[in-house]
Amino acid sequence: MDNYTPSFWLSASQLAGNIGLGVYVWFVNRQKATRAEIKAIEDGLQSMKESQSQSCSTHMSRTTTLETKITQVPSHADMGQIHDRITGVNGAIENINGMMKGMRDNVNLLVDFHLRGPKG
Repeated sequence: MDNYTPSFWLSASQLAGNIGLGVYVWFVNRQKATRAEIKAIEDGLQSMKESQSQSCSTHMSRTTTLETKITQVPSHADMGQIHDRITGVNGAIENINGMMKGMRDNVNLLVDFHLRGPKG
């Protein structure tokens, strides 16, 4: 140990100090990067949370509108009554259609009689 000069010990302590300083700087920069990444993730999550909140609010509004409209839809019994009434109207129209065909045939006979004149 006596062979080492003070300049050697000064250089060795400078080397150890530089290595320690390098490790410290590396560690601090690593923490800065990690903090920046965490901050970016938190900001992204916050914006996603706000977006989801707006989307959820829109869906709640649409759901409320649908629930309001669904209360005004006819029930199964009402639909049965409507079906019965439509069936009745359909039967009446078919009856009127048959009568109209008969009237058309009578009118055609009268037209033929007047155009051709009495036979005889």
